[in-house]
Amino acid sequence: MVLIFSTAIIVLVIFVFYTIRWFLKRYTKINKKLNLVSVLATLIVTPVIYVVFVLAFFNGLAYEPKKSFDKESWFAEKNRRFEMRDDIVASGVFIGKNKTEVLETIGQPEANVINNVWKYYLGTSSAIFGVQHNYIILTFNNGKVSNIEKAEVQD
Repeated sequence: MVLIFSTAIIVLVIFVFYTIRWFLKRYTKINKKLNLVSVLATLIVTPVIYVVFVLAFFNGLAYEPKKSFDKESWFAEKNRRFEMRDDIVASGVFIGKNKTEVLETIGQPEANVINNVWKYYLGTSSAIFGVQHNYIILTFNNGKVSNIEKAEVQD
């Protein structure tokens, strides 16, 4: 694994060095210190490019699509419910609804029901390293939803 990263860095450094050298040679009048300026510019530019690539890579691994809550999608795409999780929590769409209204909107909870806490399984999504199981938890107080929170369990 270390060999792969080392090789990638060396290839990046060589590519950046020769690209900068070509650019300086073609568009500037630096001739005497061309190699020195190219090395200094490479030492500055290469870490920036490397960090951008690493951040883009990890951002791609952690990407989760998001969409607004939709009752039809909720029932049609049970394993993709996690896409609606953030909208459900942020909008508070169920706050103030009674148990009957919740049952009519999203059905029976698939996970454990303990008194006034209902847990709905939303499917799995990718985590940076592994799989993430997603849930929303509805808490009832005086027969109405008083709190909505999301829960994530990573494998």
